[in-house]
Amino acid sequence: MTAQTLLRQMLPYALALAVSKALAFALLPLLTRALGPTGYAQWDLLATLADLGGLALGLGLADSLYRFTPTAPKTPARLLGLALAAAVVFLIVGQTIVALLPTLPFGVPRLALHALLASLALVACLEVPLAAFRYAGQSRSFALGIAGRAVLQAGFIAVVALYDGGVTGLALATLGADIITALVLVLVTIRRFGIEIRPSQWRQPLRYGVPLAAGGGAGFVLGSCDRWFLVAVIPAASLAHYALAAKFALVVSLILQPFALWWYPRRIAWMETAAGRGRSAQAVGAGLLLLTLAVATTSLLGPLLVEALTPPSFHAAGRWIAPLALAIALNEAASLLNVGCYLGQTGAKPFLVNWLGAGVALIGYLLIAPLNGVIAPEAMAIVATLAAHGSRIALFLHLGHRAAPIPYCWWPIAVFAGLATLVILGVPALGLVGGARAAVALAALALLAGLAAGLGWVAWGRVRALPALEVAGLDLKVGTP
Repeated sequence: MTAQTLLRQMLPYALALAVSKALAFALLPLLTRALGPTGYAQWDLLATLADLGGLALGLGLADSLYRFTPTAPKTPARLLGLALAAAVVFLIVGQTIVALLPTLPFGVPRLALHALLASLALVACLEVPLAAFRYAGQSRSFALGIAGRAVLQAGFIAVVALYDGGVTGLALATLGADIITALVLVLVTIRRFGIEIRPSQWRQPLRYGVPLAAGGGAGFVLGSCDRWFLVAVIPAASLAHYALAAKFALVVSLILQPFALWWYPRRIAWMETAAGRGRSAQAVGAGLLLLTLAVATTSLLGPLLVEALTPPSFHAAGRWIAPLALAIALNEAASLLNVGCYLGQTGAKPFLVNWLGAGVALIGYLLIAPLNGVIAPEAMAIVATLAAHGSRIALFLHLGHRAAPIPYCWWPIAVFAGLATLVILGVPALGLVGGARAAVALAALALLAGLAAGLGWVAWGRVRALPALEVAGLDLKVGTP
C-alpha cells in the first residue's frame, strides 16, 4: 500500500472526526455558560453512565465483525439482525427499570434517564453499520455517518442550551440524533450488505463479543469511574474543572483516531505472515509516535484553549489537562499493543487484562478519601489511572507475544517521548502568557512534529526488509527487541 493510498483512505476518517470534535468543542462555551459549574458536573456524571452503558450494550459486535468476516463474509448481515433484536430487548428492559426505580440519584430527572437508556438501546445499531463500512474500506460512508450524527446532535443540543432546556433537554436532543442516525445507517447497511435474523448464527459472535462487552465495564472504570469517587470529596465546581480537563484531554484520542480507524480493522489479518507482522511493527511505531506528539499538543495548547473558550470560573481546569492527556495516551497505547490477545476464538484474554487493570485503578480510587489532605484527590485519581494503564500494557505485551511476535522498534519512541516531556515541562516554565506562550508552544510542537516524522522514517526502515526475508524462505522468529 502506497503512502498516497493510505492517506486517501484515512482522509475521510480525519475529516469526519474533525467535524464531530470541532462541533463538540464549539458547544463548550455554550454549555459551560448555560449550565454553570454545578450543572456541568451533573451533566458529566450522567454522561459517565452513558459511557458505561455504551460499552456494555454494544455486545462487542464491532470486534466480532472484524474477527469473523474474513472467514464468514455474511457476518455483517447476521450481526445487523442481532443488533436490531438486541435494541428491542434493551429498550424494553431499560424503560421498565427506570419506571420501577423509586428514586433517582443526584436529582436526575426521570425523563432524562428514560431518554438516556433509549439512546443506549441503539448502540449496537450504530456500531455494526459503522464497523461494516470500516471493514469494507468504505471510509466515506463511515465518515458521513459520524459527521452526520455529530451535526444533528450539535444542532439539537445548541437549541436546547439556548432555550435553557437543562439536562432533560440535552438527553432528549441526544436521543433524537441517535434515532435518525441509526435509522439511516441500518437502511444503508441492509442495502449494501443485507440482513439475516438467524438466532442459530448468533452464538459465535456473542461468545466472542460478550466477554469484550463485559470488559467494557473495565473501560468505564478506567475512563470515567474516577468521577464517582471524586464527587464525595471535592466540591461540585472542582469536579466540573476535572471533567472539563478530561474533555480537553480527549484531543489525544482525536489526533490518533484517523490512523486508528484505518488500522484496527486490518491488524488481525496482518498477523498471518512475518511480512504482515513487520508491517504491524511499522504501523504501531507510527501510532506511538503520533500519540506522544498528541500528548505534547494537548498539554501545551489545552490550557490556552480553556482560557479562550470558557468563563473564568472554569479556568482552573487547565492544570489537570497534561496528566489526563498522558492517561488517555496510555489507554490508546494499550489498544495499539493488544493485538496478540485478540487472536483467540473468545475474548477471554482482553477481558482478563482489562479487569486486572481496572482492579489496580479501583484500589487507587478507594484510597482517594483516606489520603485526602495528603495528596489532592484529583492527583490520586490520575495516579491510579496511570498505574492501571501501565499494568494493562505490560500484560498485553506479555500474554500476546507468542500469538503475535511483532518486531517492535522501541528506541525511536523512547527518544521522542523523552524530548516531548522536556518540551511539555519547559514551555510553561518560561513564564510566558497569552500570545507569546502560544507562539512558543506552536514552534516547539512544529519541531517535535518534524522529529516524529524523521524517527518514523528510521523505524520504517528497520522492518522494511521483512517481506524480502520471508520470500527467501527464512524462518523469521523475532521478538520484541
